[in-house]
Order: sequence, then C-alpha cells, then structure tokens
Amino acid sequence: MRRALSIRTKLLLMALLASLPALALALYSGRAEERQAVLQAEIQAQTEAQDLAQRQERRLASTRQLLATLAMLPQVRRLDGRAASPLFRELLAANPIYSDIVLSSVDGRVLASARTHPPRIGISSVPYFQEVLRTDDFTVGGHRKSITTGLDVLVCAMPVHDQRGKLTGVISTGLRLATFDDIVSGLRLPDGSTVFMADRNGVRLFNRHFPTPRPDRYPIGGLLGLAQRRLLHDAPTKGPFYSEDLYGMRRLYVVGASRLRADGPPLVYVGVTVPERAIIAAARREMMGHLFFLTAAAMLAGMGAWLAGRHLFVRRVERLARVAARFASSDLSARAGFPKNGVGSDELDQLALAMDHIGERLSAREAEREATLARLARTQYAVDNAGNEIYWADATARIVYVNRLAAASLGYAQEELIGRRIFDIDTRFSPEEWRHLLQQLETGPATIETSQRTRQGGIKTKELSVSLVDGEGERLIYASGHDVGERKRHEAVLRSLLDDTASATGEEFFRVCTERLTAILGVTAAFIGEYENDPPTTVRTLSLSGAADFVHDGFLLAESPGRLIPDRGHLLLVHIPDGERPEDEILVRAGMESYLGVAMRNAAGRRIGHLSVMDARPLRDDPGLVAILRLFAQRASAEVLRLRADAELRASLHEKEVLLKEIHHRVKNNMQIVSSLLSLQARDVTDPILLDLLAENRARILSMALVHEDLYQSGNLARVDFRRYIEKLAARTSAALAEASGVDMECDLDELSLGIDQAVPLGLACNELFTNALKHAFPSGWTGGPGKVRVSLRVEGESALLTVRDNGQGLPKDFDPAMGGTLGMELIWSLAGQLRGDIKAHNEGGAVFVLRFPLAPPTRPGAPLANDQATAGPR
Repeated sequence: MRRALSIRTKLLLMALLASLPALALALYSGRAEERQAVLQAEIQAQTEAQDLAQRQERRLASTRQLLATLAMLPQVRRLDGRAASPLFRELLAANPIYSDIVLSSVDGRVLASARTHPPRIGISSVPYFQEVLRTDDFTVGGHRKSITTGLDVLVCAMPVHDQRGKLTGVISTGLRLATFDDIVSGLRLPDGSTVFMADRNGVRLFNRHFPTPRPDRYPIGGLLGLAQRRLLHDAPTKGPFYSEDLYGMRRLYVVGASRLRADGPPLVYVGVTVPERAIIAAARREMMGHLFFLTAAAMLAGMGAWLAGRHLFVRRVERLARVAARFASSDLSARAGFPKNGVGSDELDQLALAMDHIGERLSAREAEREATLARLARTQYAVDNAGNEIYWADATARIVYVNRLAAASLGYAQEELIGRRIFDIDTRFSPEEWRHLLQQLETGPATIETSQRTRQGGIKTKELSVSLVDGEGERLIYASGHDVGERKRHEAVLRSLLDDTASATGEEFFRVCTERLTAILGVTAAFIGEYENDPPTTVRTLSLSGAADFVHDGFLLAESPGRLIPDRGHLLLVHIPDGERPEDEILVRAGMESYLGVAMRNAAGRRIGHLSVMDARPLRDDPGLVAILRLFAQRASAEVLRLRADAELRASLHEKEVLLKEIHHRVKNNMQIVSSLLSLQARDVTDPILLDLLAENRARILSMALVHEDLYQSGNLARVDFRRYIEKLAARTSAALAEASGVDMECDLDELSLGIDQAVPLGLACNELFTNALKHAFPSGWTGGPGKVRVSLRVEGESALLTVRDNGQGLPKDFDPAMGGTLGMELIWSLAGQLRGDIKAHNEGGAVFVLRFPLAPPTRPGAPLANDQATAGPR
C-alpha cells in the first residue's frame, strides 16, 4: 500500500509540475502580447502620422504651385483685380479645399477675391502678410479665420512681382481645415485616440477624437499644452513617445512634420495619440483568461492522476516487475499474459507484449543466423562469378574487394589486389583526382572511363559505374563495369572512315573508301566491285587499294571468292583456296591468303556488287569488323545506285533535248511551208488589197517561225533570246517591204530572255508594230526627210517596256482604239491583253506605241485574253 501511494503521489506531483510551465508560459505570453500590442500600436500610429503628414505636405506643395502659377499670370502681375476675380472664382469652384483666393497690393489693400464682393479691408498688419514682404517667398501663416468667409483656414501666401522683378503685391489663399476631417474619417484607431494638426507655433489647426468627434474638448485655434509644445519640435525625429495630456491621461504620441523641402523647417505638425490603457487592455484580458483556465486544468489533472494511478499504473507495473524477475533467473517461459494482437493497448501493454516476444525471438535467432550465412555464401558466389567486373574500395582508395573477372582482366589473383591502392593499378587517378571523384559522388552515381595497368604492363580501357555507399562506420566506393578497349578501337576506325568519306562521291568515294580501309584496318588490300549484268557473271572494279600494281578492270565472278558471299551474311576465308581467286600473278606474288567479304544490295535486296578486304595474314571472325564492312557496303551500294541513276537521267535528258529540238525544227519548217504556200497563192492574185493581206499573214507566220528557229538553234530550249529575235525580225521586216527601203530602223535593246508562252505573242505584236510603221508612217511622196523607226526594249524590275516610234506623219486625229479599226491594230491590242500588259499610243514627232507587260505573269493553259483589248482605226 505504501509503494502504491508513493507512485500516486509522484503522479500527482508530476501533474502539478507539468502545469507550472503552462502557467509560466501563459504569463510570459501575456506580457509578450502586451509588448507586441504596444509595438503594433506604435507602428500603426507612426504609419498613420507619416501618411497624414505627407498628405498635408502634398497639399501645401500643390497650394504653392497654384499660387506660383497665379503669380505669373499677366492680370495678376498687373494687379488687375477686375480681370483676376473671375479667374479666382473658377479656380475656387474647381478646388473646394480652399476658402478664398485673395490678391492684395503691398500696402495691404485687397484688390481681388474669389468671392463676388470682396470686403474693403486692409491686411497690412496681418502676420502672414508681413512675413511675405519680409522674406519675398512663399509663406505658410498658420491658423486664421478667413477675412472673406469666416472659416478656419491655414493661410498660404506668395509674393507677386512685376515684369522687372519688383515686389508689387501678395496673392494668398486659405486651406480649409475642415476638409482634413474627410482624410482622417476613414482611420481605424482605438477608442479615445485623437488625430491633431498644429502649426509651428503650437496652435491647434485640427483635432479629431475617436470614435466620435469632441470639438468642445479640443477647440481649433487653441494652444497645445506647454509640455506638448516643447516636445513638438523634436517629435518628428525622436519617434514615438509617451506623455500625459491636458487631462492627466498617459498617451502614446507620434508626430510627423510637413515641409516643402527636405532641408526646410517644419511648417505643420500632424500627430496621432492613443491612450496607453487602450493599447494593452485586450492583451491583458486575454492573459488573465488563460491563467484562470490553466489553473483549473492543473487542479483537475492532479485529481485525475491521484484517482486513476492505482488502476492504470500501479497494478500493471507490479506485474511486469514479476515477469522481469523471472527473466533475470533465465526463465524465458515467463509471460505477462497481455493480448498478443496489441489492439487498444497503451505503452505498458506494448512493453508487456515486447517482453513476451523476447523468449520466442531468442530461440529463433540462432536458426536465422545460420540461414543468413547460407544466403551470404550464395551472394558471394554470384558476385565472384558475375559477368561484370566489380570493385570495392574505401575512402582512402584502398581496395577491399574485387571479383574474379576484375582480377583476371589485370592478370592478378583476387587476394593479390585486396589491400592495394587504386593508384597502383589505375593510371587516371591521383590523390587529387580521387578526392574530386568523392566530391562528385556526393551528388549521385557517376559513369567514368578509366585506364588500368595490367600485371604485364599493358593498358586496358574500362568503363565503370561508380556509387558511394554508406557502410557500418565507414563509407565505401562501389564500381561495376567492363573492358571497352575493343569497342573504342572499332569506334575510332568507324569515325575515321566516316570522316574521310563523308564528302566524297563517285570514283573519289570508292578510292578513298578502299584506301582508308587498308590503312586503318591494317589489311593488305580492299576491293569494291560492281556486277555488270543480271544475273551477275562479271565484276567491274570500282576501286582496288593496296599494292601499287593491283589493277583489274574486270573479271569473271566465278573466278572470285565473291560468288560465295551469302546475300545476308559475310564470307570469311582464313586461307583462300587456289581456285577461289582471279588468275593474277600480282595477287599471287602479294601473298593474299585470307579474305573477308560482304554483299552490296539495292533497295529490292538484289546483289549489285561486293566489298571485301584481303590480307597476307589470317583474318579473324570479328563482329565489329564485319559490322564496319556492312556499313560501308551499304554506303557503296547507295553510291553505285546514285551513279546508275545519274547516268540514266543524263541519257533521258539528252533524248528529250534531241526530241524537243526536232519538234521546234518541224514546227518552224511547217510554218515556212505555209508561208511558201501563201507566196505561191500570191502569184495568181492581182488584187493589190488581197496581195497585201497575204503578205501580212505571211509575215505573221514567219515571226512565229522565227521563235521556234531561235529555240532549236540556241543551247536553251526553254527560253528565247528576245534581243536577238527583235534584231532578226526588224531586218526581215525591213527587207520584205519594198516601200520601206528608204527607212532606217534602229534598235536599242536590253538583254531579255522569255519563255515561249510570252515570246510568241510578243513576237506577233512586234511584227504588227514594225509593219504598221513601215507601211503607214511614210506615205508615197513623203517630204519630211529621211524616215526612221526606232525600237527600244527596257527591263524595269519585274516588267518590260517595248517602245516603237517613228518620225512619220503620226496617228490620225480621230484615232480611237476602242472604236475598232484594221485587223493589225485589233491584233496588237489583243496580244497586249494576252501578255497581261497594256499598250498606249500617242503622237510625239510621229507615232509612238508603248507596250508594258510583266516578265513573269501568272499564266495557265487556255487562259483567256485580257478583257481590255482595244482596236485602232486606220492610219
């Protein structure tokens, strides 16, 4: 009974002691909350005071700007009260924060006011007026009853100067102090707080009591208390301070000063006051409530610990003590007897359950140890015989384990490497490099490439995946990898071959490919051959590199090992049989004994040749070497197919070129036949009009034939040299018209190449223009001097300009292409529309025809002519 009471007493004391920190914490937190409330109140009051001071400062600055602007106005500088009063009234209506705007002379007479009838009074004795005259600068005069409105205002005044800079008057206004109430009405301050504003002499300009105004308690125009006035000047720089007000209440004061310049004297003070008791009242009430509830909780906890201690703790602890005593006497069969599932149990039940499991686990521990040793033996066997090399080292670079493959790759036994330093076998690592690797592994595993020295002194390139492992009491480095030396050699060979053959084509590619294969692979010769027929019977040598005398234009496939190369594999002859090589004494003298070849195939998989290497030494079956030969066999196949396609394309182009020339030649011959038929027909015609018509049509046919003649005679079957064409056409036209034998034709032409779809209509248009000039510009009996026809062709950007002018009799006065005319004129306007151009005609020392058309018009087969085709009347 005594032991139970002792435990219960301890539980009671523990409950009470546990409550003490909470009580102390509540008391400390309450005091901290009071300090925090005071700090927050000071910060809020300082923020509000600074904000209100800045707002008042902006008001004073804007007032100064307004008065300075008014002082510069002509009517103000002239002291013209009649002209200034309307302006003042408009400004006052737009700025209700001012009570009045007054202009006065230097003797104090009021000359103008924003009010309708300014009072006839003098202000020469008013302090602010005297201050302006004394300082000749902007002045804030402090509190005053407005002389025109009777309102409480803060007077601001500015000197007025005439054109010569002489002080002639004063312009002043009053900031209505009542408007400051609109600014502070939205503030949220504790009850009993006030916001006040005072001038630099301590006269109260404004006071607002929260939550309700108290104008009777803080009258406007009254002086602040003496103590407050003394503190007022230092308050803006001193910061928040506490002092008693006029009624003996301790308050928090925060004062801000409004200045016009940062280095100027304070003009107005704006302050915020908060009762100290209002700041800490809420925090103190909350602290007392916390203390009350914590005290009640401590008393309840003590009563619960006393009443429940016996049932919840004492009996169960005595039971556990009995089980522990039996364990101490090596009786592992003792059990506490609590439920084994542990559902709904507390810490004592869990302790009893743990004690029950101790006996069971001790008996099973030895069997588990034996099983673990067996698993470790199997794991060690798997690691020792793994397919990758495995290394373990400590942080000092000392090897603690290597598997059999890692040791064998360097020519050592496992036990010979254990205990050595990494620096003894690895040429890459120095102590500094090893420390750098450890730092790198701190961020995660890494893959490195390193070089290891074998026992015989050789160097092997290894690729290792390295990790940092935290062991028991030390950090270990684990590495796993394999030898990549052979892969690196194949990569270097392949990279060199690809670099050397990347830009080569044709015979150059085949030559470079075989030369690089022999040089890099170290073989005697390399060969690339193309099969010349299907099925293949002969091989044409594309390139054979090796000895200087290895020359083969071609040979029978049956006499070469190439016939044995499988379609999808490779052929390796370590020793070439005597009957399996071309009969060539040079190859025999070179001692070619081994052969490795792969097939070259087209896209359909049919064999088109083979690539092989030969050596005087036996070649081994190296998958990397075979892969390289297959890659370059594919590249060689593509080059052979490209060369075949180029040859076929050139043959096809030549055939089409010959055919197209023949077509143009036949078209030209057919047109000449038609022209000859018209000439034969003209022999039987006596009507001169009909003869002219036949001659004109014959000339048109010849102009088209001339286009086709120029095409098949030139090297370009798609474009016509139109400069040469016009020169030929002008010569033929001049020679064909007998009446024009005395007319001189001049050509001034730019270089121009046209397609046939533009050349034919433009040629017909030129024929009509030349014929029209030679037939109609110079009638019989012409006495105007030597006739001249000038043809010019200009290329201007993406369009061309053809001009045909003569110095003949010119166009008729009634010439109108829209009214129709001869077939020639209609044809000219129709051809211009077909060219998607336009033609204009006018007189300028003779007739002038100007045809403008685009050089690359959007044409399509069967496109209609332009709708604006016109006809011309007879000349």
